Amino acid sequence: MINVLSRPLVAAACSLLVLLAATPALGQRFMPTEIVEADKITEDMNDRIVAMVDPLIFDLTRDEPKPQDITEAREQLLSLFRANQPSAAYLEALSTSISSRISAAVDHESPLVRMNAMIILASMVDDASKTLIDKGLTDKNDAVQHWAVTALGKRAQWWKARIAANDGRGKQAKIDAVIAQIKKLIEQKEPPHPIVVRAGLDALVKINTPLSREALIEILNQRVPLHEANPNLSYAPERSVLESFTNVLVSEVPPDLRSIKGYNRAMFRYAALIIEHSKANRIDQDQEKGAQTMLFLCLQGMANVSAAAKAPNSPPATHNDAKGWIVNGRWDDLEVQINEGWRAILSAPPFSLKPSELAIKPAAE
Repeated sequence: MINVLSRPLVAAACSLLVLLAATPALGQRFMPTEIVEADKITEDMNDRIVAMVDPLIFDLTRDEPKPQDITEAREQLLSLFRANQPSAAYLEALSTSISSRISAAVDHESPLVRMNAMIILASMVDDASKTLIDKGLTDKNDAVQHWAVTALGKRAQWWKARIAANDGRGKQAKIDAVIAQIKKLIEQKEPPHPIVVRAGLDALVKINTPLSREALIEILNQRVPLHEANPNLSYAPERSVLESFTNVLVSEVPPDLRSIKGYNRAMFRYAALIIEHSKANRIDQDQEKGAQTMLFLCLQGMANVSAAAKAPNSPPATHNDAKGWIVNGRWDDLEVQINEGWRAILSAPPFSLKPSELAIKPAAE
């Protein structure tokens, strides 16, 4: 059971549940098309939605629920959101019916039930359920908190989609508030577990507004000193977003130079730090592969976003050798590439980063 799992095993439990989520539920229930596609949900339609939701909520929250029953109930509920071409009105009505009944799962003594409640909340769209997500953000169980952050990010994405559909009254303020929540959670004095940080960073990438980009870049830079102080702190949260955020930035015309500048700063500092730690043998063997992957992603990311920004003389001439140097532990060569190659590129226009900004641990931080 997940409530007796140690913290390092929580991520494995989350992965297992993601795999289970891909398994078709037995005795699948289907909502009639006329309800799913309705522009307005009538009282009769709402009654039919409630009739389908009630027994599934009961299965989710019954006394001493079995993992199989929890998984089945979760999948049945999620399948109702996955109906073909659901209308906004249907999704709202479905979410509202679940929201008024799922509190028992959110407050359940079993972390497994609470976690599955957060997975369900990630698909919901009604305003009332936002307070239930907020409960998960303060849960003492890392897996529950991870899925609560994921649900929070998806809610912001839903609001953004409604803005695009010209139904965005007041929703931008809600999105900005979500970004602030994620940032506050990650930046607290005692940072949450890496699986929670990862969910937060992923959410900021997917929300993809100017404010979320600013928050993401600020968090990435603020976490460099944490890794400097603890060479064996997992880079998994940062690795999870580097490739996706790089792809976002390189696909834009014109390029977002402000974001690229701050992002390059973070990647340079991570790369310099990992090289420094590796050269001094400060990284434990079980963390080496992750750190080296992070190093390569930083070097490749700097090359890609700098090219998108049309920076001159980028990347360094030795860039193509970096992967082999990492594999063979040629840290002196990599140190030269960073300190002589990339430092010069990032200090020049269009980035013009100052030496203090490129320091691993600036005095201000």
